Amino acid sequence: MDWLALATLLCVAAAGAILVLMGALILIEWLQDSLYDRLYRRQQQRRLAATDGWFECQYCGNRRVQSFEKFCSVCGKHLS
Repeated sequence: MDWLALATLLCVAAAGAILVLMGALILIEWLQDSLYDRLYRRQQQRRLAATDGWFECQYCGNRRVQSFEKFCSVCGKHLS
């Protein structure tokens, strides 16, 4: 086997390894995104505790929601 054929074989092997690695990284990213999306959708209609007794609306990010409020004063979405 001459050096040109060996170099070609090594380049093809390296390209294949890079392709497999990139595919694995894309798969991991997709799985992570779907997990974060499920977690976000579960918490979307809830108030998150912010600071000093205030809560945060998960729809618009309003941090001035009080514990007794049923609707957000900014976006009007129902909060549970």
